[in-house]
Amino acid sequence: MPPQEFGFAAPRTEEMTKVGAGVIAGLATGVVEGATVMFAKGMGALEPIFSWGVLLGAPAVGIAGALFTRGLISDACQGVAAGGTAILGYSIPAMIAPEIFGRKTPPDPRAASCSSCWRRQCR
Repeated sequence: MPPQEFGFAAPRTEEMTKVGAGVIAGLATGVVEGATVMFAKGMGALEPIFSWGVLLGAPAVGIAGALFTRGLISDACQGVAAGGTAILGYSIPAMIAPEIFGRKTPPDPRAASCSSCWRRQCR
């Protein structure tokens, strides 16, 4: 088997448009999906429906659109699938195991007594 050649070339307009459409669609998907998941926490009992629905729905719509359309719409749907999957991957650990991956509030530095303070002037 002969060795494969590898080369660099300037991107054509079609390739730049494809990348641009995917990046813009992925960015928009990430912003909308992230905001929806964040605001869903205040929905009470509907929080799991909104959170999981958006987290699973956006990549599914993006994948379906990328597979069943052609042209610039397909490129944008690839970006939607990529952006939705990125937010899904970022959010799932904190949703499945919040005690491990959830945000912890930092301790209040004023709550410590002066005897346990590390500064000498408080002692």
